[in-house]
Amino acid sequence: MFFQRLLIVSLTILVCSVNLGRAATLPADELDALKQIGKTLGKEWNFSVDPCSGGGNWITPNAPKGYNNTVTCNCSYESNTICHVVSIDLSRNYLNGTIPPEWGTMEQLVNISLLGNRITGPIPGELSNISTLENL
Repeated sequence: MFFQRLLIVSLTILVCSVNLGRAATLPADELDALKQIGKTLGKEWNFSVDPCSGGGNWITPNAPKGYNNTVTCNCSYESNTICHVVSIDLSRNYLNGTIPPEWGTMEQLVNISLLGNRITGPIPGELSNISTLENL
């Protein structure tokens, strides 16, 4: 009886420590999409830092006042081991051109904010892949 309890406690501790040691990660296709978006928009984002870490150290350094490069993630997927980008805020970046079609691969997006930019052209059809999108 004692050994059964000890075994159960030991297994519980092992499972908890494995889960705690595992950081939630952004799927490769969403990370690739962010990289392509940054390249398309001419942004020098630091992808050696996880955009979902909440640290904000991945955005363009020395950004002007009012400039916004924010990615918000939901990391509650698959027992808190997977993150998905749910919001992109690129307000007041003076971006010009079209919305990158790669955004359509981030199928958990709820919000895309592009206020204060010079966006032109049609909205990419790929955005219709995002069934969760509430605000554009």
